[in-house]
Amino acid sequence: MKRVIVGLMLFSLVFGLAACNRESSASLLEQARSAYELENWDNVIEYTNRIVQEYPKSDEIKAAKKLAADAEKRKEEEEHKEEIAALAEEINPIYVECVQYFMDHLKTPESLKIYGDIYVFTTDGGPNKGGSAVLSMKYDAHNGYGAYNGSEIVELWVMTAGSYAWIESDSDYYLDIRKALVGSTGSIRENEQGVELETINGEAMAQILGATYVG
Repeated sequence: MKRVIVGLMLFSLVFGLAACNRESSASLLEQARSAYELENWDNVIEYTNRIVQEYPKSDEIKAAKKLAADAEKRKEEEEHKEEIAALAEEINPIYVECVQYFMDHLKTPESLKIYGDIYVFTTDGGPNKGGSAVLSMKYDAHNGYGAYNGSEIVELWVMTAGSYAWIESDSDYYLDIRKALVGSTGSIRENEQGVELETINGEAMAQILGATYVG
């Protein structure tokens, strides 16, 4: 009889500990969900990691892993947005005005798509120092029928601040300066023909203008 009682006591103890674990993992999951609602991704990751490490066999493990993955993705997206916002602040306002000028003359300005980075070729120190610049930008936009024609490269010219023009690839005046001064691998040939070269982050430019970025 004593063995039966001891056995029941041990069973009750083990069952109680298991129930306690379930309650603890459930409590952590609830805290993780609350943190998710507040968009506190670090706390979500902390709580869900505790569930995975401390209660690997709990009923909440599947939900915890999914919540952790979602939080990691949201955190990465926010960090990327902050990075692009920081890059946008570094873009020369003259170049922003130049692309804006081109954008404003499209059939549907809001349809502008910017592909990849924008190459900038400057002479004599660029427009801020009395020189000039050419922005080589791969883009697409709606035609007069509201459809996209397919991506092409346009050369945007900055003669002086506030004086802009552009040449499209089907023009007789198109220089294809990108092909002439950028290697086939996409690497920039520095200081060739006395031209200074740089790139503008295309996603940052698109963010400033409200355009679509295509990586």
